[in-house]
Amino acid sequence: MFVLLLLSGLIGGASDWVLAPEEPDQFEVGFVMAEDPVALLLFIARTGWVPDGVHPDSLAMEIIRTDPSSARTAAWAARTAGYPLRTDMTPIPLEFGDVTLIPSLEEAVRSPLLIDAALRRMLHAYAEGGEPDSIPDMVALIASSWGFMSFESRGLALEALGKAGVDISGDISLDELLQAGLRASARYFSEIDVDHSYPIAGECLPLDRVYIASCAPDDETEFFLTDPLWAVRYTAAGACTASALAPLLMDAVPYVALRAAELRSAAGFQDGRQVIREMALTPGPVGHQAAALLGIEDSLLLTDLMGHPEPARRAAAQSAWLADSIDVRLEVARKWLTDPYWIIPVSWVWHLTETGDSLAAEEGIIVLLADQENYSDPEAVVFYADMLRSDLRNEEDDIQSPELSREWTSFELPFDPKEISADTAVIMTDEGPIEIELWNETAPVTAAAFAYLAGTGFYDGIAFHRVIPGFVAQAGCPEGAGTGGPGFELPAEPSLRSFQRGVVGMADSGLNTGGSQFFIMLDSHGRLDGRYTAFGRVTDASQLDCITVGTVIRSVTLR
Repeated sequence: MFVLLLLSGLIGGASDWVLAPEEPDQFEVGFVMAEDPVALLLFIARTGWVPDGVHPDSLAMEIIRTDPSSARTAAWAARTAGYPLRTDMTPIPLEFGDVTLIPSLEEAVRSPLLIDAALRRMLHAYAEGGEPDSIPDMVALIASSWGFMSFESRGLALEALGKAGVDISGDISLDELLQAGLRASARYFSEIDVDHSYPIAGECLPLDRVYIASCAPDDETEFFLTDPLWAVRYTAAGACTASALAPLLMDAVPYVALRAAELRSAAGFQDGRQVIREMALTPGPVGHQAAALLGIEDSLLLTDLMGHPEPARRAAAQSAWLADSIDVRLEVARKWLTDPYWIIPVSWVWHLTETGDSLAAEEGIIVLLADQENYSDPEAVVFYADMLRSDLRNEEDDIQSPELSREWTSFELPFDPKEISADTAVIMTDEGPIEIELWNETAPVTAAAFAYLAGTGFYDGIAFHRVIPGFVAQAGCPEGAGTGGPGFELPAEPSLRSFQRGVVGMADSGLNTGGSQFFIMLDSHGRLDGRYTAFGRVTDASQLDCITVGTVIRSVTLR
């Protein structure tokens, strides 16, 4: 079923955070003076608004000439604003220029930094939602340059090639690939689905074992089913035969048990199906995910779950019902249309539209618009109802989707970012504390929003609903399903901060749609750089290994 984007409405009676000019020469730029050329260029990049008489590419070149320490920031901002520099065979323009160029071997030998710049250009392309140009030329350059590339450059190369899904082992031997290091190589093998054995697995760091388990040969995967780290067991479960997963059905971590149950159920083992049924009755995100795995043989249970007190559980039951094509009786349709959790009635009408039942869909849209105030997010209901009606009538959709829009002037916030100051946040979870250093200068509005919500107790009792081993741990959704927010939206504050392990970013469904959901990087992923707002860093990354789906935030303390 279509997964709806988060569309939280703006709340009234709040302070305006203005990010567009009131007069041609007067505007706010957060906490910095507009006379600062770097701040001005960053402002243009973040808002898309260009003051009269300002040429971002010329401004960037002037900054590069007069302030070399800000050169990379200026080049990135110009490119983000849509005014990239003219590409030259030097690292900064090569990475942020107007066209993609791949250095020749001779140029790479003279300046190895050109390889890094070209690799980062690949990752930026993914961050922008596209595909990099000239992948074959880049592969050829990596293969011919591997012998003199630095350790860091080899790791960067494997990160880019892994994201691209390119197997370079035909050009570079496995022994040579291992020169990038254990973690980088194991991660790469796992991403391109190539088996490789690491005999020292038991002595490795937790994150290393996640990747080693993912790329282990079939006859070695069962070894990882008893690993002390849940993420390793979870990863190994996906690589093992279902017959070997019976012990994991009783795993101490429910998310691991659900993974084993899902795989055994798919293979025809009834014990897996029974565990899914039992877990669909437990509270929290794991229960929501279990409910979504139910099927037509569980229709009575699904009917009961449609009255569950947790909105996300009701939505999961609806998703399972529609995914298994269970007959939707009139009373079920009425229940969905009258459910106060806006995603449920909108999803039902969306389903009617996609299945071609235009008459029922039109009637559903009428109900949505008539009863909009009875739903948890009336603005979202109106937005999608109008969009669905345009689809039904084959009209040109003139509704600006939030993930595409850059034409905004202000955000109504329930707090004044200038009046909130916190340098550190300690998230106390049921697995222990996580200390975060807030980057107030990098993302002043987002850091202030996180501190504001923490101070109101918003995060207390909310669980991590999405944890992908080796990628991110995400929390901050009051519904526990990734579709909720605080009732206001935040401006995007992208920067050159790299999304390394431990960095905290703001989740969103497109530019300028962030709210309360944040994610913590479990490993470094350059393909997120420049796209998402980074607003902090976990001071002790070893604390991250215990977070799983269902880990509950008990409180957040600011200082």
